[in-house]
Amino acid sequence: MTNENTCVLADGCKAAGTDACTRHCTHFIAMHGASGEGGRSGAAGLPREYRLVTLKNSPARADQAEAYKSAETYAASFARQFEQSGPVAPADRIKDLYLFSESPGTGKTTTAAALLNEWLRVHYSGSLRRGLEPLQRPAYFLDVNAWQNDYNEFNRPRVPDSVAEPAAARYYRALETAKKAPFAVLDDIGVRDAKDGFRGDLHT
Repeated sequence: MTNENTCVLADGCKAAGTDACTRHCTHFIAMHGASGEGGRSGAAGLPREYRLVTLKNSPARADQAEAYKSAETYAASFARQFEQSGPVAPADRIKDLYLFSESPGTGKTTTAAALLNEWLRVHYSGSLRRGLEPLQRPAYFLDVNAWQNDYNEFNRPRVPDSVAEPAAARYYRALETAKKAPFAVLDDIGVRDAKDGFRGDLHT
């Protein structure tokens, strides 16, 4: 194995790109599962094609150099998550971030995925350094389009229970997961018109 991009923890890891990385490394398994499809990365719900995207290797970086300078500055605040157990001054809290462009395909999702992976890396390694147990789901990626499809599926008139119930279960499970995650990415927010009920859940 020669590809060093096998784990979001690879930057600075001596085992990166070797068989020891994916076959024997407890940190790889914690982040990606024994198969490479699970662990904290899989629990985050990040689509497979984004699971190894980082701020350094992002394909959107070349076309969005200024945005990536801002993203790196933003990511530098992630270590503050370990200081936020009590009241935090507004100036010291980790801020929300909204990525916007008037056209699709500019790298917003890729950049958001890179930031989520950076959060995972900082949370996992920072927890271990402090003698803390890393959360099993410290971050969550919610595809708002797919989530809205589930909402529509169980709110259509005369939808059979066999269709509506699984869609409702997925919808409310995603809602609760996004609300509980310390770091949530809401991808494609505001792309489609929404009914008041869905919009209320989204704002929640």
